[in-house]
Amino acid sequence: MRALGINHTDPMPLARIYAPLGYLLAYLTAVALGRLATQEASGLALFWPAAGVAALWMLRGTRTRQVLLDVALLFTGTTALFLVLDVGLRASLVLGAANTVQGFAVRYVRGWRRGCL
Repeated sequence: MRALGINHTDPMPLARIYAPLGYLLAYLTAVALGRLATQEASGLALFWPAAGVAALWMLRGTRTRQVLLDVALLFTGTTALFLVLDVGLRASLVLGAANTVQGFAVRYVRGWRRGCL
């Protein structure tokens, strides 16, 4: 368990492991719902529920390691999902970066308002 970073004295080690995966699942579901609301002619989404999920997700972490894990999962999950949806590699990377920056911007503004990130 030490290789996984689980401390045996921590009362809830599995919650720390599964929480980011739960957010990832909720986020990917929100992306899929947002894709259903796209206009056929332009391909633009009428609304993007994944932005709200990403914002809440980025507010979750209290330690640098948690935040870095969340950012990595958000970027990787977004990019992979758009690759599966056959958007193309370049567009998938751009959308992954854009969604990650959008989610992390909420955390940055909150930290700026509180005086710390």
